[in-house]
Amino acid sequence: MLDAIKKVGLILVMGMTVMMGWSQDENPSNLTSSPYTRYGMGKLGNVGNTITRGMGGLGIAVRSNAYTNLYNPASLTAIDTLTMIFDLGLEAEYGRYSENGNKASKWDAGFSYFSFHFPLWRNFAASLSLTPYSMVGYEYGTNDSIPIASQIKSDDTLTYETYYGGTGGLSRVMASLAWMPLKSRTQSLSVGANVGFVWGTISNAGTFLITSGHGHSTYTWRTITASGLSLDLGLQYTRLISPERSFTLGATFSPRLNLETDIEIEKSNNSDTIAMTQENVKMGTPFKFGAGISVNLNRKWMIGAEYSFENWKNVGGLNTNLQKTDQLYKNISKFAAGFEFRPAIIDQNYFKICRYRAGLTAKNSYIEVYGSQNWEYTASAGISFPVGTMSNKRSMLNFAIEYTHLHPSKSGLLSEDYLGFSLGITFNEVMFFRNRLQ
Repeated sequence: MLDAIKKVGLILVMGMTVMMGWSQDENPSNLTSSPYTRYGMGKLGNVGNTITRGMGGLGIAVRSNAYTNLYNPASLTAIDTLTMIFDLGLEAEYGRYSENGNKASKWDAGFSYFSFHFPLWRNFAASLSLTPYSMVGYEYGTNDSIPIASQIKSDDTLTYETYYGGTGGLSRVMASLAWMPLKSRTQSLSVGANVGFVWGTISNAGTFLITSGHGHSTYTWRTITASGLSLDLGLQYTRLISPERSFTLGATFSPRLNLETDIEIEKSNNSDTIAMTQENVKMGTPFKFGAGISVNLNRKWMIGAEYSFENWKNVGGLNTNLQKTDQLYKNISKFAAGFEFRPAIIDQNYFKICRYRAGLTAKNSYIEVYGSQNWEYTASAGISFPVGTMSNKRSMLNFAIEYTHLHPSKSGLLSEDYLGFSLGITFNEVMFFRNRLQ
């Protein structure tokens, strides 16, 4: 018991260190440079880890005793009552941006997620986690000139630069609880909930800089601070078909909840503040649901597919002028399919006990720019390397690689391609077992 307390204390100290570092960074994720993050809440995050990313973001019907899956909180009861799991991840992303023959590229990297799973008592399990809810990070601008009428010269020209930049995002800390009310030799039923708190600040800047000619440069700073609750409910039903085959059905649901949002806008010219406004508006998190199925074969293969829907259309949003606008966003539909393969549970060949993954994802964006709604297509692959002693390789070092193509529905608009790399560490430890042979 003393060893278990020491382990829990160490994990909590590590988790608090991560959370303190995250909260002190105005852009804790640093995982995007997309100009599209100027709109809405930015690029939406998720509760996936390196393992689920390697399977195309699959998670609704994924049930494993080796790692934490927060896509569906009901999956937490798959982990036995002697085990605690600590998981953290880092990401790096190389992005290429193309528009009308113009191209740019950039690397982004940062902390991705943190989670800590622990058993409570028989048929109950819980976890604490920290993940990005949304991410903002962009810089772009133009140089241009226009002829202007002047009393001094008839051919006066105004040359100017425009600049737009943004940073920040929303983070989410969650407490998850799962319960298994039904468990028999051939079937089980689990339910769970993620209760989260979303908070953060998004900063946007715009500059109209006069470089020659007559006029005043103007500067605009816009700050959005939001906070509120989030709730995810999940269910998983597992049925044993034969000693070597089973299937799991999963479903998730999230109600729409409000976010308290404070907006501050400051405008100035070269020397004076022109105007400053403050406003409090209500935004929200969308109503969501999802359903999926996975099949386990011969204790080697897990193959799954799922669909999820997010009702952003009924969530009021802020346009580029930070004015509250109804039906500003579009609904999100996401399709995902993937698999995990482990050749053997125990084998002298190390690579036969590794876990191999791959997946495909297609989803549309919740924002519409110039009448165009973007679609994202992702192909991913991953591998987990067991680490530990010869007789206890429960912990894992996880890698995933993702290629994403963002395709606008109208030609001539910005398209994006990403190559993402994820590194995750899963500490899987026996919590309450006492060695009586000491």
